[in-house]
Amino acid sequence: MTTYIKSVIAAGLAVFLLSGCSSGSTATGLGLSIGGTWKGTLTAAKGFKGTFTLQLAQSAAGAEDPFAAATLTGVINTDKPCIGSGSMAEGTLSGNDVIMAFATKAELQMVGKAKTNYMSGSWVIAESEEVVEVTDEEGNITTSTTSSGGCGISGGSWTASR
Repeated sequence: MTTYIKSVIAAGLAVFLLSGCSSGSTATGLGLSIGGTWKGTLTAAKGFKGTFTLQLAQSAAGAEDPFAAATLTGVINTDKPCIGSGSMAEGTLSGNDVIMAFATKAELQMVGKAKTNYMSGSWVIAESEEVVEVTDEEGNITTSTTSSGGCGISGGSWTASR
């Protein structure tokens, strides 16, 4: 009887080990998952501080390679009118490196490191100029340009958590 039990256990163990090595299996669920709602802060020199809410969705870029970079999509809402809100123009997660570019008023770009419930990094506003035309009482037109979306700064650091 003891030999029978040992052989059943050995056979069960062999089936368990070999089933994980079959050529038809694919690994799923590997890598960092950062999809969901994030709340964060943008900070910069001159006392600039803003808050944002980020809604992210993540999809695998390469179904055959579970360690391939993930594609990110989503939207960001900031409390800074000079940056605004908008959808993600481009986003990737490779390992724990995150890169996000948003089609906001000031074209916000964010890079950093991600963990399960915390992200941090640096942000910049893409160089953009807004031409403003003002007509005075005599009909004279004056033009002026503002760069960096009118924020008066070009970037800083950011943190986010969920």
